[in-house]
Amino acid sequence: MGEFFKGWRRKAGLVTLVMACLLMVAWMRSYGRYDEVRFSLHSISSDGGALLWGRHVPATGRRHILDTSENAHVAAFVWYRDWGGFRSEHRIFTQPNVFSEHNSWTIPYWSLVLPLTLLSAWLILVTPRNEKRTQAPIDSRSQEGQ
Repeated sequence: MGEFFKGWRRKAGLVTLVMACLLMVAWMRSYGRYDEVRFSLHSISSDGGALLWGRHVPATGRRHILDTSENAHVAAFVWYRDWGGFRSEHRIFTQPNVFSEHNSWTIPYWSLVLPLTLLSAWLILVTPRNEKRTQAPIDSRSQEGQ
């Protein structure tokens, strides 16, 4: 078994397979639990079969786009794009004396798991051409004459 993992390709294939398995576990977990990690102004969350990265930019002193009452929270979408589970949106939140922007990008887990699985299968199972050429072919005619 140790001979099987001697080349760099098979080791890299094993690493990509482990990454694909970890992402698959996160994918299944995202249907039952909402997970989020926040640091500074960024956040990464996992929910509903997708991985979401968001960036929140507070900006005070800008002009309000919408006319709001004293306690109202209003979110105005500036743009929104959705294509096959991939999503990109830019929101503007306004309330009295506060203005902030939120950008987010959503990537479905399948778009990460499937390519990593295929790449790992190719790296582990496909033998490089130069490994095949190093083995000399057996010529049955040369053994018959001896």
